[in-house]
Amino acid sequence: MQNLKNPHWLEIPTHLQGDKGKLSLLDFEKLGLVSPKRAYWIYDIDTISDRSNLAHKKQYQILIGIQGKIEVELESQSGETHIFYLDSPSKALFLPPLYWQKIKFPISSIMLCMASEAYSTDEYIRDYNTFKTYSD
Repeated sequence: MQNLKNPHWLEIPTHLQGDKGKLSLLDFEKLGLVSPKRAYWIYDIDTISDRSNLAHKKQYQILIGIQGKIEVELESQSGETHIFYLDSPSKALFLPPLYWQKIKFPISSIMLCMASEAYSTDEYIRDYNTFKTYSD
């Protein structure tokens, strides 16, 4: 069973396909995770870009850097910080709710996100001070 309280790397098995490349896959059931309800990707970044500055109330996310070296800075409500670098499509970052996130995208990077919840504006905390004091 996966640790669902803290951000951490997920093991993604990668299979060499010879001259056909590599195949990586996430088996949500084997990882003990709920299957995602939505997926989205961010791409066509023309300048170095900061995104996010937000937290989610209940949503879990899995982030995969498909291309480039994407910096993910996380902060818990208690102030504990983590920095992860998404720099390989064979690594996935598990991101639980209630972590303030700042994501820095280099030019031409691509990031895939799989989310546990359908999109809802009510799910987002966009003010840092509200995040620090939020409780459900």
